[in-house]
Amino acid sequence: MCGKQKNLLSGQFSPCLTCRAQWATVLLRICVSVSLLSFAACEYNDPSRQQAENKPPSTDISAEAEPDNLIARVGRQLAGQSITHVFRLESTGDESFFINSDRDISRNCGCTAIVPATSSLNPRSPAEVKVTVQTNGLPEGAFAKGGSITYRSKTGGQRKVQFTIEGDLVHAFRFLPDAPIFHAPDVRTRVAKEVTITSPLAIDWSSFAISSDSSFFSVVLSHRSENSATCEISCALAENMESLSATLTATARVSDSSVDLAGQTLTASLPVVAHQDVELTVTPNLFPVAFSSPDNSGTGRVLLRGQLLARNDRPIKSIGCDGFQLDWKLSRRADSNSAVLELRLKPEKTLVNERHRVEIDLQDGHAVILEFIPVQVR
Repeated sequence: MCGKQKNLLSGQFSPCLTCRAQWATVLLRICVSVSLLSFAACEYNDPSRQQAENKPPSTDISAEAEPDNLIARVGRQLAGQSITHVFRLESTGDESFFINSDRDISRNCGCTAIVPATSSLNPRSPAEVKVTVQTNGLPEGAFAKGGSITYRSKTGGQRKVQFTIEGDLVHAFRFLPDAPIFHAPDVRTRVAKEVTITSPLAIDWSSFAISSDSSFFSVVLSHRSENSATCEISCALAENMESLSATLTATARVSDSSVDLAGQTLTASLPVVAHQDVELTVTPNLFPVAFSSPDNSGTGRVLLRGQLLARNDRPIKSIGCDGFQLDWKLSRRADSNSAVLELRLKPEKTLVNERHRVEIDLQDGHAVILEFIPVQVR
């Protein structure tokens, strides 16, 4: 027990300095403990905190959130074929999701088709989505095509799933040039176009062959080597043909036994186009004329095209048809090389439902022969 000191002024005894220091320390600890308890009580009773802690976890996935990203890597693929993969997925929570409309299905390319097997995505029940990529027209090299489906729940949640097919596209053959064109001087002088064919694959070039689907284009294989082939294409259009398109088809076997395509025959297409200047062409050569009452006259129309129209504002001298009164009108179209010819015919006697001949005399001395078939309109 500490000694007490007497206060000389008051005559009372007080604790010594050592005891005072000890009592002050005890009082400070008590105050701190009370403050901490008060803070904890306030925090525990905070309404916003209690509301946040009592709120159930959300199952919503916003459209802006990172979507599920499902990728099928198909490796090296030949151009020109369809690539299909079936993706499987399910709802990861306790809620079902649905495709509400076609707008929930989005494609990143017109070459892609996305077909879900079902419109719902249910817990513990795998759903299938078939994605197909048409590789016709896609450039050679790496590709990543697909799209997405946004599934929506009845509570307002949504889940966006991205489907992608990735691969490396290889063309069976490479043509140089890749689209030969025969212009009017080429057709007129019978120029032959040379095309060189190579391949990124190991090809048995002794099996290489190429053919045309049109009798107006002929193709001849002129050279073959261990790594390529060369062919010559010729074109001979009929006089009244302004333009013509055709397709050449090349085939060869794969010789590399280390690849999946070993022994298979590869096929590729080469488009070819030809144009020539035509003096005058009339289409169709056989056209209908509708006859009606009360005057039993009929009207028919044909299209004229060619260089003669470009050079002459009035290329037609006269038009006649035996057994008919005939009036005609030539109407120019936007381009100077074409015009619509309207023929108005009235029979001079009883109309016979058979072909009738129309003769068009041109200013340059040539003639064009057409035919029409009467059509009775009641």
